[in-house]
Amino acid sequence: MAEPFILLDDARCEGASDARLYRAPVELVIARRPEEVEPALARIEALHHEGRELAGYLAYEAGLALEPRLAPLAAGRTGAMGPLVWFGAFERYETIPVAEVPAWLAANAGGPQGSIGPVEPQLSFGGYAKLFAALQEAISAGTSTRRT
Repeated sequence: MAEPFILLDDARCEGASDARLYRAPVELVIARRPEEVEPALARIEALHHEGRELAGYLAYEAGLALEPRLAPLAAGRTGAMGPLVWFGAFERYETIPVAEVPAWLAANAGGPQGSIGPVEPQLSFGGYAKLFAALQEAISAGTSTRRT
């Protein structure tokens, strides 16, 4: 398995900033279950105070573990679709000038390029419109539209 890295690329056509490349993490902080989220965030904060460069992500669902009113919903989220928290702690990052990013990506692709498609909706437009209308009505009424 390849060593994890993070490339933060601006990707704008005009006015883009240089990219940051984070390689060779000295530590990975990963939370897969809701009860692991707060300790992971505490560890990330400690690494920040130690002067480490940090890059990664916090999944949207990790917020369920941080809000007491939503905590009951967090129990069903185990991280099976990916970690709730994934951060690398790095000694430093490299700067890749914006003009060199395409060449770096081409040189480091490591295999066939990925693709997406064809995209096929899982819901008809009519079904979407019906559910969207119900959602708008529930928001106006201050109720839940939770489907089971």
